[in-house]
Amino acid sequence: MKLNNVINEGKSLYNIDNYNLDFNYDLSCKQLNNIVYKALDKGSEYVIKSLPVPDQIKNILTDIKNSIKKDGFKKVAETAIKSSIEEGLQLIGINKSCIKDISKMQEIAEKGGLCFNLEAGIDILKNSYIKDRIPPRYTETFFESLNNYILSNDFLNNIRNKVKEYSIDVEMYLNKCSKWYKLYTNHEFDKALELSKELQKELSQVKNSNECISKNQIIQNVTKLSTEKQDKISDLEMKLCHNLV
Repeated sequence: MKLNNVINEGKSLYNIDNYNLDFNYDLSCKQLNNIVYKALDKGSEYVIKSLPVPDQIKNILTDIKNSIKKDGFKKVAETAIKSSIEEGLQLIGINKSCIKDISKMQEIAEKGGLCFNLEAGIDILKNSYIKDRIPPRYTETFFESLNNYILSNDFLNNIRNKVKEYSIDVEMYLNKCSKWYKLYTNHEFDKALELSKELQKELSQVKNSNECISKNQIIQNVTKLSTEKQDKISDLEMKLCHNLV
């Protein structure tokens, strides 16, 4: 490839707003797993607090919950989401490639019976826990109450709200990326540097967004070079910054 062609190709990427990536299904599925896992954990805490039992029993149930949540709740969430999406896609009659954002993924999982699949997963988890042991008093009551909560509107609305919050976080992050580009094009390199630091710090909030990850990496690469030069980098250098992602 001739040098002029490389430079011209780089110009099409010069505006970071034009650097759009395909939806990353696996990363979004991972984020939905995290949301559902946390909803199960918080839901179990709510259930334990609401049970009309002495504090000593609540402490025992909390110990049980803590012993199973890391592997148990995560496995239940992952399995339920996977099967619910598959069932939802079959029910609607579309394929996986039609999912373009996490909100659509959550909606399809919901149509595929997410809460019922979670309930079934908790039943398996309960049976696995009490097998070959004498469970403490109220253990079965805890699992039954958790399943009742999973089938409630409160639980489902919690998942919907968390998905919506994450989508808003991604949108706000990308808006900051656009703001950084305006500072960069206006030669406001000190302000661009400060904003790049904010973006790097806030990346953990949107760590499962492929677009946020990639745009942040480009911004960090360009900011480093432009700060050193106190000038915009060349089109060829811009191209190289993109290629490093």
